[in-house]
Amino acid sequence: MRCQIAGTVGSCPSPNNAYKANTNNYGNGFAVVLFNVAENRIQESYYEGKLNIYVGLNWAPDSSHFLFTVDSSVYRADVGKPGIYQVIGYKDPEWPLQFSTDGTYVMYLKPVSGAIADVFVATSAGTGERNVTNAPIAQKLCPRWRK
Repeated sequence: MRCQIAGTVGSCPSPNNAYKANTNNYGNGFAVVLFNVAENRIQESYYEGKLNIYVGLNWAPDSSHFLFTVDSSVYRADVGKPGIYQVIGYKDPEWPLQFSTDGTYVMYLKPVSGAIADVFVATSAGTGERNVTNAPIAQKLCPRWRK
């Protein structure tokens, strides 16, 4: 579940439709908040600052958390918990993340040799990062999970 972040105001519903991750542009940055649909209220305010709007926002398939990117670093916001934490320190700033179908892992491109990026996977908590292509001489485009 990936949503583009609009240049002004955006709303990204969770897969179970219980929440919306809302973004709002203000001046030089964005606010990222969690809106509780059933209670019709903002449940949590997670972040204020610059966002990488090109890669969007990604909900976990079970709607327990979502990921968003600041510059080239990925942050996680958990439903029902205040604050955010960094899960991936550096990834390609132009390609979005992809959750595995069960939500256990995320896949992303990460530069390894100049402009060449390899495909990496890690848990959605940021642990266990590993390079799954190990081919720094070939450009990878549009990686996808195998079903």
